[in-house]
Amino acid sequence: MERKKNYDKYIYRCVTKHTAPNLCNGCSISEDVLLQALCEQLVTYRVVLADNLSRFSIEADILPELSSIETELSNILSVTKSSYENMLTGILNKQEYVELRDIYRKNMMG
Repeated sequence: MERKKNYDKYIYRCVTKHTAPNLCNGCSISEDVLLQALCEQLVTYRVVLADNLSRFSIEADILPELSSIETELSNILSVTKSSYENMLTGILNKQEYVELRDIYRKNMMG
């Protein structure tokens, strides 16, 4: 794009026509129209950005709680796996394993 003064107004003209004539026919647009389009797009993006920022803010508020829940879930799964391995090696019998597993499942469900 190049900016040129045409009488008392500026226009932007595409110079791609000279380098790739099959891609552009050398169109032009007035600076006023271009600025108006840019302002409309900025208003649109401002609304989208505001929505995204509020969503990110909400996510940031629940992040510590989510991290705590993930840690607790990881611990419960680890203990459940350990209990299963203990049953396989004979440290726990099947009934003891099932009882422990049920207790941990209840904890997982809240």
